[in-house]
Amino acid sequence: MKELGRLLNKKTIMIMIAAAFICVAAVVARDFSDCGIDNYNVKVREYHWLEAGHTDDERKQHLDSLSSDERRIYKRLAKEYDIRTEYIEGYRDNVNAVISNAQNMKKFSVFGTTDSVANIDKTERDYSRIKDVNVTKVSSRAIEQYLQHDISIYVMLALMIYVIYNIYEYRDNGMWQLTYTAKNGRMRFSACLVAAMFIIIAVQMFIMNICAAGGMLCIYGGNKILTEPVQCLTGYSSYTLPVSVITYLFIRYFINSMIIITLSLIVSVIFALCRKRISSVVIVGIIAGIEAYAYQNISLQSRFRIFRKINIINIMDVNAMLKDYENIVYGNISAGMAAMLCVVCLVISVLMMSILIIMGKYIRPGKKTGVIDKIIEKIRHGIQKLLGQLPHLCKEIYKLLITGKGWLVIAVVVFITIFICNSQKVIYSDDEKKKDEYYQEYGGKDYSGFTEIIELRKAEVKEAAEKLEEAQEQFEKGEIDENTVSKYVYNYMDSTRLLDSMNEYMEQINYVEEVNAQYGIEAYVMSQRGYNQILGDNAKIRKLIIYIILGFGIVLIAESENALEYKSGMNMLLGSSARGRIWGKAVKSGAVCIIAAIIAVIVNITEMSVMSHTYGMPYIDAPLISLSFMKVGKMLRYITIKQYMIMQLGVYILYSLLVSIETMAVSRYIFKKNSNREVPLLIVLNTIVLFIII
Repeated sequence: MKELGRLLNKKTIMIMIAAAFICVAAVVARDFSDCGIDNYNVKVREYHWLEAGHTDDERKQHLDSLSSDERRIYKRLAKEYDIRTEYIEGYRDNVNAVISNAQNMKKFSVFGTTDSVANIDKTERDYSRIKDVNVTKVSSRAIEQYLQHDISIYVMLALMIYVIYNIYEYRDNGMWQLTYTAKNGRMRFSACLVAAMFIIIAVQMFIMNICAAGGMLCIYGGNKILTEPVQCLTGYSSYTLPVSVITYLFIRYFINSMIIITLSLIVSVIFALCRKRISSVVIVGIIAGIEAYAYQNISLQSRFRIFRKINIINIMDVNAMLKDYENIVYGNISAGMAAMLCVVCLVISVLMMSILIIMGKYIRPGKKTGVIDKIIEKIRHGIQKLLGQLPHLCKEIYKLLITGKGWLVIAVVVFITIFICNSQKVIYSDDEKKKDEYYQEYGGKDYSGFTEIIELRKAEVKEAAEKLEEAQEQFEKGEIDENTVSKYVYNYMDSTRLLDSMNEYMEQINYVEEVNAQYGIEAYVMSQRGYNQILGDNAKIRKLIIYIILGFGIVLIAESENALEYKSGMNMLLGSSARGRIWGKAVKSGAVCIIAAIIAVIVNITEMSVMSHTYGMPYIDAPLISLSFMKVGKMLRYITIKQYMIMQLGVYILYSLLVSIETMAVSRYIFKKNSNREVPLLIVLNTIVLFIII
């Protein structure tokens, strides 16, 4: 309990509260991202109206009574409501179709291998359990939105890395020597730390899930869904356990906790093996980076393709894993993906826990100074001599980046930015990719290639229609038979289908012509898909999270030096300097602002580089108004996409400067000696402001 009390200090508890707040805010923000916070009450109102049940005529009359913005929201909700209705009505047929398909497959010899039979038998047994489940149409949006947009597992992993970093603080503050001399207590001490980790994960994970789910239930209501079968949720017909929604939530909570425990134990082993906490963080970042690289870049034909499926990103998407029915077959044994994951996590956890407890006894606090350490020490002496000749501003920047471990914060922020961009990647269909290729070939400022193709397709339709009309006249006269007429019908249908495939291009051309006629701007005919993910509404959540992480990093860097000075008593010495306290504070503030601006530039460039690599950014010099989804005002009407991206970089820098100034002011004039206590408060405050703005 003493170790648990040491870890759960006031600062950690406040950060845990902030983590729960971020989980709730992320779910709610994702829910209002398609309508805006101003229209969120309209969205909730229209959802409840649809849930009450209405005829088609009533829905049409209701739609006519709404404003344009309200219509857009209503249509989206109505489509979602119709999809759920269709799912509920077709649930039993879908399940019976899977069972019937499994029974039929056993009759064919091609499926007669041991592995195939085991998988088919398990599929039939699993789906038979839920074929008689009574699915009803109940208010389920609250839970569905929570399950779809919950980020608690990611927040929990980041929180545990912070806790583990604090666990091994005794190696840096000189307590390791005292801990090592405890008679028969080192292994017990390690076991206590492991137990404390388990308790923190279980409690915090429960709090974050309860807060996020409860928040959505408070908005949409529908508590009855908790006692209904989980198959009542749209898309859960492949979850083959006949349990209630609340039971499913506990199963999901248990699996999430197991994954976090396993990953936390692995990270703890890395920390235990390394004598310096900074080295441990770097190694963890390298391993995570390799995982992300494997997820994105390993070819499907590579012998390492298994890592495209088994990696940190995939195993942390527990909800998708539970929804998608998938078995792993080995020999004549077939097991579900979730069950196999739990077994693997249990085995790894026991192994890592044993290693941790054993290493607690045998890793010594002292070691001989090696050649590398001597070289590093000489480099440090050289850097100190060089710093003595540089201006005071450079020294402050060095203290923030090196002494205060600011470089590590920057590395973590950049890594999380890359992770967020990759984890929210949208995979377009082959048809959409083909359309984008046509945009690059025939689009742009001169889109005459598109107009020629469209005119050709229209001419083909007209010609096919004339031939069909002529053939029908000949058929009526008895000059040709019915089969010949059918050929002309098929030709007309094919030409019409080809013309319909050009609808998207025609809409873009019409939009460009309207812009040219109204504003005299030569907009480009270009694909909107990639840019919508990079700059449009689909980018709001990604940018919101990146802003939060960026602000978090700047707060930590800005506060680190102030906390260190108060703890060491250096603030008294610095306050008596010849140039005075005001000059010293001004220099420190300048150093923080410079670093904040640099971080903003690095993060923005990293984000745009990853997004450009993912979606491509052709026609970057096109007018911004070429993007039909952008709400371009009068001031932005004549700028290009590149110039708009530069403006976004300026917003990043401005936000970073404001956060750094805010942190310095709060740290000096409000909390003063209570260093670090304002960190959670500032994170929550900045998050609230961002939600309001974005």
